[in-house]
Amino acid sequence: MDEIPELSFHYEGFVNDENASVLDQEPTISTTANDASPAGVYDVNATGGIDANYHFTYHGSVLEVGEGAQHLDSFDLALEAVYGDEPLQAEATATSGLAVSFSSSNPDVLEVNGTQLKIRGAGSATITAHQDGDANFFGAPDLNATVTVHTAELQVIAHPASKAYLDEIPELSFHYEGFVNDENASVLDQEPTISTTANDASPAGVYDVNATGGIDANYHFTYHGSVLEVGEGAQHLDSFDLALEAVYGDEPLQAEATATSGLAVSFSSSNPDVLEVNGDQLEIRGAGEATITAHQDGDANFFGAPDLNATVVVHEADLQVIAHPASKAYLDEIPELTFHYEGFVNDENASVLDQEPTIFTVATEASPAGTYDVNATGGFDANYHFTYHGSELEIGEGAQHIDSFDLALDA
Repeated sequence: MDEIPELSFHYEGFVNDENASVLDQEPTISTTANDASPAGVYDVNATGGIDANYHFTYHGSVLEVGEGAQHLDSFDLALEAVYGDEPLQAEATATSGLAVSFSSSNPDVLEVNGTQLKIRGAGSATITAHQDGDANFFGAPDLNATVTVHTAELQVIAHPASKAYLDEIPELSFHYEGFVNDENASVLDQEPTISTTANDASPAGVYDVNATGGIDANYHFTYHGSVLEVGEGAQHLDSFDLALEAVYGDEPLQAEATATSGLAVSFSSSNPDVLEVNGDQLEIRGAGEATITAHQDGDANFFGAPDLNATVVVHEADLQVIAHPASKAYLDEIPELTFHYEGFVNDENASVLDQEPTIFTVATEASPAGTYDVNATGGFDANYHFTYHGSELEIGEGAQHIDSFDLALDA
């Protein structure tokens, strides 16, 4: 594409020391080529010379049009991309106007498809712009551009989980966000693993759940943790041993209960006037019924256990009322009848009774000599039942004397 150079010629044959200045008309020189003629060999000829003293003999020559020099005067290409981006567009022009082609030093990163560079993986690749020339142009010096394809960001999102205290750690899980090119986890060199700081025996509370350890040439991993909530565990009372009957005055009852949690069990009484709770002992305070409830209210790690109930009957103590034997003579006054008790408990005496028994006999002062029953009755108390043992009043023959004897002593 250079301009046609200035064409020239010279003369041979002037005489008498003459030169071109004597000519009536000098020849002109031309070529069949023009600036845009392809490389090749073109005729160069002179013609048109006129002079009265000379005739012209023309000797032609040639113009050799060689391959032109060219260079790449532009090369536009994004130098950074991310795995998963759309293909990059490579644009370059040559001063020759000829089409430019491209090549990649690393087709596993950037694969050339015409002027598009398809992103095949993360890494770097040198893209070379070529114009190899043609019949008219020498090849242009290559231009290079190094493109870095960054790894795509892959979000690893842990899922929240929960369990009860002492239960096994549940299966922890996560999901991905950010796969490109319709890929999935099967393409990863190494999938992340997920774990928690808790174990089966960790107390109730909130524990971190995190994924880690993912590896892939085309993805970098961004981890989003979650939590494992360890809640209070369920428990129940698996034993409750307690005597269901007692008698007023017995030793304290022993209450025994265990919870599956291993936590201590406490007790309460529906009627402390019958059974009063003192730790795991039930002090007998009176006859009657009381429902004893076993409680385990839980703690930071366990929910409360369902209560268990047991109804205890405390029977009245047996109080013996023993009448004493008595005697009198016929027609004497009935003597004071008496009795005594056997069976008081807890160092009690008759002062605790709601109502003491009374004692009586079927005899009267005038009852004939003989044996008559003596019985007690009418005693009442909430904590005692009365067993009566009768006795006898023996009425003997009364003493007498002859207090008058009237008789004439003389006759």
